[in-house]
Amino acid sequence: MKILKILIILLGIFFTNVSLSQDFEVSPASLIFKADPFENTKQFINITNHSNKATMFSITYSDFIFNEDGNVEVVAANSTENTCSKWITPDNDVFEIKPNETFRLSVNLLVPEEDYKARWTYMYVQTSQEQTAFSADKDARAAGVNLSARIAIEVIRKPKTQQPTNIEIVNLREEENPENQNSRTFSVFIDNQGSDIHECNVLFIASNLSNAEEHEFDRIKFKSFPGYKRKITFSLPNTLPSGEYSLVALLDYGEKSTLKGARLNKKLIINK
Repeated sequence: MKILKILIILLGIFFTNVSLSQDFEVSPASLIFKADPFENTKQFINITNHSNKATMFSITYSDFIFNEDGNVEVVAANSTENTCSKWITPDNDVFEIKPNETFRLSVNLLVPEEDYKARWTYMYVQTSQEQTAFSADKDARAAGVNLSARIAIEVIRKPKTQQPTNIEIVNLREEENPENQNSRTFSVFIDNQGSDIHECNVLFIASNLSNAEEHEFDRIKFKSFPGYKRKITFSLPNTLPSGEYSLVALLDYGEKSTLKGARLNKKLIINK
């Protein structure tokens, strides 16, 4: 009987958290501020309270970095070279929203120095409830507030003045895959040594060396952040006919950019 009660309590906690995460929504999911040094720009986010009671919300921040596979790691606010968390000022840090109402939050970004680099951070909209002095966590970031569910908004600052681009595609090679001999995977690195964020596409093309017939595969889309290398992997479809091929990977990072490429340093041989 005790075990049953414990299970019921645990299930109640679990489903309470699930419903809590669906009690409010935030739009848009990202804010892109285009601002040169000493410019102050403003955007808005809408927070809708879907719960049946008035709810307190608060705003907090964190930075984020990447590994070579593009996975995000969240780190403390203002702890990275490319942060803009201190440049952001919402018109309210803590506010209440009544049931089924939408609150429009003004968010200002001021570039306070001669800086033309792209910068980024996460801004969180969080539900919160007031704490008593007895229940307050000594390590809580906001005094007297107990933080609960939260939604992250990606905030990016891009300079209006276009900056020189320095982004390369290098080291196209075949990955070893001893666990699955029937699958062939290739990888290439995108190295962004510039100062801006780019919406990128990588396209893999196999050209038959006997008849010059080209086979294009689906584009791989991603964001390239300055100061980071990104590994792009590609699984070769088994639809490619038998033969010897040249395999290239092409990088497209904007309408006005020149395509850059990397070539596999050996023949791609397909036997069926």
